[in-house]
This record gives sequence, C-alpha cells and structure tokens, in this order.
Amino acid sequence: MLLTVILIVFTVVLLLLGVGVFIWWRKFGKQFFEMSKNLTKMNQNMFKNPNGGGFSTDFEQQMKTIQEFFKKR
Repeated sequence: MLLTVILIVFTVVLLLLGVGVFIWWRKFGKQFFEMSKNLTKMNQNMFKNPNGGGFSTDFEQQMKTIQEFFKKR
C-alpha cells in the first residue's frame, strides 16, 4: 500500500516536471540555443579580425551589433 502511494506520487511529480520542461522548451529553449549559436558566430568573427578582435577600433560597431541582436529577442 505504501509502495503504491510512493509510486503514484513519483509518477505525478515526473509528469509535472516533464510538462514544465516541455512548456519551457516551447517558450524559451529554442531561442536560447539559437542565441548561443549566434553568440558563438559573433565571437568567432571578432577573433578573426587581425587588430585585436576589433575592440580597439571597432568597439562602437560591435556594441551596436550586440544591441540590435538583443532587441530582436
């Protein structure tokens, strides 16, 4: 009897956790991983620039690009 109650509670908790993860994935998960891919590309482009990653001469342009990226989200 006690084992049955424990298994029912465990099943309900797992079900609620699964529904929560599914809802999070639909709202934020896909955008989160797309954003991480875009940030990785942006980071690679900054290090390809021969003048120190572009921070010395192109800092304002990089900040505008980052602001535009986050405005889209």
